[in-house]
Amino acid sequence: MSGYRPAHLVNEHYLTTGEHQYYSHDNILDLGEEVLGTITFISAEHYPNCLWVGKIIAFQEGIRVVGYAKIMKIYNNILKRQEYKKITFLDLFEQTKLIYLKILYTFYVVKMRFLDKEN
Repeated sequence: MSGYRPAHLVNEHYLTTGEHQYYSHDNILDLGEEVLGTITFISAEHYPNCLWVGKIIAFQEGIRVVGYAKIMKIYNNILKRQEYKKITFLDLFEQTKLIYLKILYTFYVVKMRFLDKEN
């Protein structure tokens, strides 16, 4: 059954196609059967940072959910959710102070970069 291409709900608002490749299983799976394999998603740049190890995603044909996949390993770093460091008030104060100093010394350059990012 390798080569199967259902839709996958990679986040709560985005379905994408992915091709399944199963390890050591060539036949159609029976109801409730589990198998190890890989899923290769298309257009990963449109839904970055949406997967993490342990996440369970549904896969479906049309509106009918036909199975679930538990993420065991992520090979494409675009899809991997980034871990965020806890920021303390002191960290935030130090970062704000540095940004303020940069703005004082390079006001026009910073202003231009900021406008470029927004437009």
